Amino acid sequence: MSIALEDGRLRLAGDCGVEEAETFLSMLQQHPGLAVDLAEVAALHTALLQVLLAFRPPLAAAPGEPGLARLLLPLLGR
Repeated sequence: MSIALEDGRLRLAGDCGVEEAETFLSMLQQHPGLAVDLAEVAALHTALLQVLLAFRPPLAAAPGEPGLARLLLPLLGR
């Protein structure tokens, strides 16, 4: 699984596909205000992006992949 709760943050890593969206949504609902770490994300399905846009959680780390960071950060208002 590319989503894990560790060190007080929700860490996404690798290729985060559509099958992860429900888990991601559930974890954000169960842990409101939890910071999300995107540093190790290689690819992010738009379903997960929609969850990010709906919840707008604090970011513990921006995507390390420059192209993904360039696309995501303006959408997330950072």
